[in-house]
Amino acid sequence: MSYRLYNRPGSGGFVVEAALKLAEAPFELVELESKPGTPLAESFRETNPWKQLPVLVLPDGSIMTETAA
Repeated sequence: MSYRLYNRPGSGGFVVEAALKLAEAPFELVELESKPGTPLAESFRETNPWKQLPVLVLPDGSIMTETAA
């Protein structure tokens, strides 16, 4: 199983993406279409109830949010 990173331009997820690449960890990048400052889709609430980005889904299914990811 691999990591899944939810991101959009301007959210700060590039730091997490860079760390995953440097660690050579397998991951899937999910780029969301919305622009910074616009609300995320309500369906995203299942991934992160606070609807904030970035979100890193760990191989065990747990999530890390914001830049703590």
